[in-house]
Amino acid sequence: MKLKISEVNEKDRIIKLDNDNCTLQDLLNEVGKDAVETYGYKLSYGYPLKTIVVGDDNINSLLSTLNITNGDKIFLRDAENKKVKQDPISELISFKEKTVSVKKVPDDNSCLFHCLSYSIYGNMNYSTQIRRQISEYIKNHPLEYNDPAILDGKTIEQYCQWIEDYNSWGGYIELSIIPRIYENVTIWICDIINNYIDKITTPTTTEKYENDINSGSIFYQNQIIVLLYNGIHYDLIVGPVDGQYNFRFDDNEWLNKQCYEIMEKYKNRTFDSKRVEIKCKQCGVILVGEKNVSEHAMKTLHYDFAQL
Repeated sequence: MKLKISEVNEKDRIIKLDNDNCTLQDLLNEVGKDAVETYGYKLSYGYPLKTIVVGDDNINSLLSTLNITNGDKIFLRDAENKKVKQDPISELISFKEKTVSVKKVPDDNSCLFHCLSYSIYGNMNYSTQIRRQISEYIKNHPLEYNDPAILDGKTIEQYCQWIEDYNSWGGYIELSIIPRIYENVTIWICDIINNYIDKITTPTTTEKYENDINSGSIFYQNQIIVLLYNGIHYDLIVGPVDGQYNFRFDDNEWLNKQCYEIMEKYKNRTFDSKRVEIKCKQCGVILVGEKNVSEHAMKTLHYDFAQL
């Protein structure tokens, strides 16, 4: 069992417990805490968030009976340390306040990759790396992508060169590849225009997953990445806890409801990607639709656009 431990003023770290019969005391020992000294500590975990206080009634409880499972992120807090501003857990969150929210990412033609970077690595530093991973996947699977119609009329070489450019927009092709690279990942695209959630997955996504795929990845088991799409721009839907950039499969029903509420809230902020007018700020030409913008960028190497 792998767990991610988060403590105030400490760098998050991963611990590994040898079997599924571990108790709360075993967990605390592995973290380096004396079980008795942690009486009164608060452990928060799961989505929606659950908090327990360490004490006689649970110190010897199996983690399974506490619903702590492989891949959980555990927030460990000293109950007396209430004034630390860095603490991402608000113990005053009521059930009704446990809602998802939208994390805005820069509108710089790499919004999709920024969202993926946040969800997979917890920050925006891996956007370029994810582009390269997608490019490598396409190169390594030529039989799947040898039809130019699949790659917007481009050859594999042309498309890979294009998608590695920071200014190139990502879309469905890239989203369909991510669950193949990061196995056991499902991507939900909350399409505001059509009020619909498109769910991209692979056959292996429902299987148990216990291995780290990439160094630094915050995925340890089945996870859902949730994107908000308004027809031209992607933002990331995040959970009620700071740093919660993805969701677990057992959040399904709750998350589905939350997503539709978010789409309803943002329904007046949509753009029809087929009809939206966009101006090239480098040459001044007015283009209609995302496809024409993409073709213009390919022909002219102009990448600085603004919506009208």
